[in-house]
Amino acid sequence: DLQSRLDERETAIQKVRSERDRLAAELEKQGRLAAAHSPTPSDGAVSDEEARRLKRKVEELQAELRDKQRAREELQQQLRAAHDGGEGGARGRRAEAAPAPTVEDDAGEAVPEDAQVQPLRFAPAFYESVADLDDGRLALRAQELAVRFAALDPATWKQAKKMQDMQGVFTLRVGIHHRLFVVRQAGVVEARELVTREGFDRLLKVRYRR
Repeated sequence: DLQSRLDERETAIQKVRSERDRLAAELEKQGRLAAAHSPTPSDGAVSDEEARRLKRKVEELQAELRDKQRAREELQQQLRAAHDGGEGGARGRRAEAAPAPTVEDDAGEAVPEDAQVQPLRFAPAFYESVADLDDGRLALRAQELAVRFAALDPATWKQAKKMQDMQGVFTLRVGIHHRLFVVRQAGVVEARELVTREGFDRLLKVRYRR
């Protein structure tokens, strides 16, 4: 059905994104080695030809990712149309008017007593998820909240939601309709996807709950 196809598309997108990020990180690493004048094979450097190959592959994966995302959007539109058509009448109107349940009303987290301030980094997935936002202020707000979370700001932690059964995975409410995934792992806090309420459960399923 449409939902199964959409779930498969999400899984494919995550695989392409992971491979793109891996190669992009390798390319960045080689760039740092070249800038540091460490051309010897023992230092892990590669030739200019290999660097160009990596760059081409990253660009190809980025193009493939855009194609898959467009296909996903088409499936999402079909799924919404099917849902709206199936509801019908007053029941459908009531369903549209009623706000969807979200995790925004859940109790937040207290800062752990033994927590240490860790450096913050923004994953490539973060920049990709905010690239097409109509309101750039959402991206800035998400970055601000991520910084405050990493700095162990009590007020920010109070409105953070820890995902059950997932080690170090939190979400932060950004505005009315978005949430930011943040992961505390060994030695670093990583800000990841900024998603809408509609995309929250799906991303949780395909990336974090496997």
